[in-house]
Amino acid sequence: GRDVADFPKMLPSDVRFSGLIDYDRSKNYRFLISSQNNQIYLFDKKGNNLSEWGPKKIEKEIIRSPQHFKMGGKDYFIVFLADGAVQVFNRKGDLLNIFHTKEKKVFSGNFYLESGMSSTTTYLYYISKEGVVVKQNMKGEILTTNNILRGKNSEFIMERIVNSDKFYLYRVDVDKIAVFNMEGTIIFEKQNSGSTNFNFQCIETVNNEVVFSFFDV
Repeated sequence: GRDVADFPKMLPSDVRFSGLIDYDRSKNYRFLISSQNNQIYLFDKKGNNLSEWGPKKIEKEIIRSPQHFKMGGKDYFIVFLADGAVQVFNRKGDLLNIFHTKEKKVFSGNFYLESGMSSTTTYLYYISKEGVVVKQNMKGEILTTNNILRGKNSEFIMERIVNSDKFYLYRVDVDKIAVFNMEGTIIFEKQNSGSTNFNFQCIETVNNEVVFSFFDV
């Protein structure tokens, strides 16, 4: 419980999101932090801010934790903004591309990144609040969509499995809760007691079984 050497560190603004990065599994960790005033910091394992990130000031509201991903074996970062814009940065903090989500709308729940060798073969998956599952590459080109809408009051969310490369889609109606796989195929549907205010989680066990949790807030 003792403070580690060089810590604690104080930031000029309150933290909103944070993440731990290990580029090549060498334990040479980086701390990716975004603040309430939409600045992004990248710290080394001693808590020193890397000068290239400065910090990086974003003009719009950051609505999700920025995430590191691989593309063509190189390191990149993706940032989601409140106006539907998606910004992609390289490891040095250079802005490489800006594109928008479908219809410039904020999507529901989490997102999933499938790494490829280039910006055209690296894919972003998300689900809109209208139930449209979108596959989009890092150039912003929308490749496929799949609508899992049931009724006008259906609610949707995407969640990744903890520590895994899989994700699932949830559709909540007053009478039913349905779970879909990555391809948009329904896995199961259960009776709902009437609530639509749920927290979801999916965990893969050591036996490769997936356990789904539905918590009625």
